[in-house]
Amino acid sequence: MASIKLIIFDIAGTIVADHGEVVSAFAAALQANGIPFTQEELKQWKGASKREVIRHFIEHGGSTSDPGEKVEATYRRFRAELESLYAQRIEPIEGAAATFAWCRDHGMLLATTTGFYREVSDLILDRLGWRHQFAANIRAAMCGRGVRRLT
Repeated sequence: MASIKLIIFDIAGTIVADHGEVVSAFAAALQANGIPFTQEELKQWKGASKREVIRHFIEHGGSTSDPGEKVEATYRRFRAELESLYAQRIEPIEGAAATFAWCRDHGMLLATTTGFYREVSDLILDRLGWRHQFAANIRAAMCGRGVRRLT
């Protein structure tokens, strides 16, 4: 283990339980803005740029006079929904804190990576008292475009 210098953890589903917060926030935001979607199709966009997801559903849901404004309005609603969900409930994955301690005890640096924007990642790490655990917290927005994964 002496050769391992850094371990990078994803946040949702890796160190924090994923209860479908992102899909729920998208569903609420799309529905509030009259944008048609199916839960199955929405789940297929996990990991993609949040605005890209919204734009997809707007473009496939019919015409709109100002798609750019509709994307931004829906994105603002998505953010509010997501922050509200995480403010209500954040549950660490069992053993995460012990894993962090073990890694530090063995001289390893820790970092996080996430598709979340700063306010959500900070909210999660602060509420769990974990922000000081990590040498870096890397968000997708810091690296450019998100990755679209079909599962």
